[in-house]
Amino acid sequence: MFQPLLKKEDRRERFKDIYLRYHRDVFSKTFSVLRNHHDAEDAAQEAWTAIAKNIDSLPTDDDALRATLLTVAKYKAIDLFRRRCRKEEMTEELDAADFEVPVSETVFSAVCEKETAEAIVFCLKEMDEKYTDILRLYYLQGISTREIARLFSMSVKTVETRLARGRAILCKKLKEKGYAEA
Repeated sequence: MFQPLLKKEDRRERFKDIYLRYHRDVFSKTFSVLRNHHDAEDAAQEAWTAIAKNIDSLPTDDDALRATLLTVAKYKAIDLFRRRCRKEEMTEELDAADFEVPVSETVFSAVCEKETAEAIVFCLKEMDEKYTDILRLYYLQGISTREIARLFSMSVKTVETRLARGRAILCKKLKEKGYAEA
């Protein structure tokens, strides 16, 4: 798989040596982020592909090399997690678009709720990712601030601050769009 990326024999040997020494560490890092064996394997594969592409720019010092590999693995795992969340979110949006109006509700109130939900989704798309990721994980996925902090390797206080700021930005954007009760 990596051979087209590693044309020279010395690059292939270096990659092989690095892989044999650190493949367990890379997988452990992706698994610690994703907590799912198959997703962790996918993220580790993406990490090794990125490492193979950049083999010449990797540090030669063992400690620096290990730190670099684990950083690449962590961010590939986070990227995969974000992609999966977006995919699930798109599926939820499609499902929400096909909802049936309950008999107890009027058509008018159902249309208003759908418009409000669409406005929220639109405003979230305009916001900085550092806020939207946390808002989605907390409100849509039901993940605790402690778990989000662990996932993004930040303090619980930072997550709580971004959650509060994200809510404030979302409310401001909704008010600008005419949703006064936001």
